[in-house]
Amino acid sequence: MALSTQVKTLRALQQLLMGNGRGALAGGSEPKPSFQPVEGRPVMLPRCTPEAQGLPSALLDGFYRAISAAPLANAHALMVLRNGHVISEGCFAPFRRDIWHVTHSQSKSLLGTAVGIAIGEGLFALEDKIADYFPQELGLFSPRRIRAVTIRHLLTMSSGISYNEINEAVETDWIKGIFSSSVTHEPGERFVYNSMNSYLLSALICKLTGGTVIEYLTPRLLEPLGFGPIAWEKSATGHEKGGWGLYMMLEDMAKHGQLYLQKGRWAVDGETRQLLPESWVEQATSEQILTPEGERYGYHIWLEATGGGAYIMNGMF
Repeated sequence: MALSTQVKTLRALQQLLMGNGRGALAGGSEPKPSFQPVEGRPVMLPRCTPEAQGLPSALLDGFYRAISAAPLANAHALMVLRNGHVISEGCFAPFRRDIWHVTHSQSKSLLGTAVGIAIGEGLFALEDKIADYFPQELGLFSPRRIRAVTIRHLLTMSSGISYNEINEAVETDWIKGIFSSSVTHEPGERFVYNSMNSYLLSALICKLTGGTVIEYLTPRLLEPLGFGPIAWEKSATGHEKGGWGLYMMLEDMAKHGQLYLQKGRWAVDGETRQLLPESWVEQATSEQILTPEGERYGYHIWLEATGGGAYIMNGMF
């Protein structure tokens, strides 16, 4: 990372250790969003009994009881779908199904969907170099490796960019911070999880569309799927954070997963539409890179370890 960012980070850590947490973190973000219902939405998924979809209710009852009794599970809410139908759902007090929930890094999976739609529309391509879209951020001494980072590298957490979540807390212009930071290894060489990869993809969509990621997704995904209230925290420069800060309804998380199970297709007003390219669903849910621990990763989606075909849109807590 740039020397100035290193100095700011060290100062912030020093102030935190001295108990001055409020003054230590000077990074720029907009306030957290307040919940606002959306008129006319959400559109509910169809409901039926577990037996109508071939599962015994007793099996699900045992699952809920086991989750409730597990000391480390700390479940907030659960929803089970089979064949596109909600066959079971429940919330653990004080959580409610009519209030959104912060998703933490599950945000990355929705951002990945936005990237897939944008690539399908020809806004950019997987092998495009991100620096080509932000030439104003490059200088005479910009690292050679930063010029080689592609969209694919950002999606697979293999960019090598050293500017990370700690640094964003002490800087207000995160794009500038990214492009002035070092790149620790050749792009594509290895997996290093870094949410600022996602932020840069978010900033790219904002730049090319002239709006926000949510504005881009609204007619293409959120309205066709009948999403309820949704919000995404932004940086001081007005870009959604991309890798975190997304608030969604539980049912809309389920719709997003179901869209992938349906290979990007969704029934809208009685007509089946291809909202997300099928080729993107296949690529995003296929192994693109291995983590140092041997975990399998697609495009902002985690894959089941043994290769059984399952995948996870995963977030902290």
